[in-house]
Amino acid sequence: MKLLIPLAFCLTASVASAQTCKGKDLVIIPEMEAAKDAFFEKDYEQFAELLGYSFPVPPNGAAALFAPLNSVIDGDFVRCQTILQRHESPGFYQDVVLYFTEKGGAPLALLLTSADVGGEIHFLSFTTNSSIGAVLEKLK
Repeated sequence: MKLLIPLAFCLTASVASAQTCKGKDLVIIPEMEAAKDAFFEKDYEQFAELLGYSFPVPPNGAAALFAPLNSVIDGDFVRCQTILQRHESPGFYQDVVLYFTEKGGAPLALLLTSADVGGEIHFLSFTTNSSIGAVLEKLK
């Protein structure tokens, strides 16, 4: 098992994108970076679309599903940092990203889990929590 803890920092909200939050692992998964970017922008419709069939969107849309999360988040995200990447052969991937808001406080942690299935990336799950411990407990 290989764990890498990269030091990838983001810029301010006007320029930030998860593409600058990608880890420094040897393997960069573009689908994972796109999902991090959509989450950073709070574009939950795009986030759900990227996650695909593993994330069924309710009839009223992904934004409604994430409404409780938005009530916990204090303002927009201004920076993010990938703090852990676990990429295991032949194709299991987990990234933990911290998202910081303009008003400070505890960052929101996101765990994305995906797998390479037949040469295509498929998202298996995601977890968010303002407690990093709760997210780390979900690591496989």
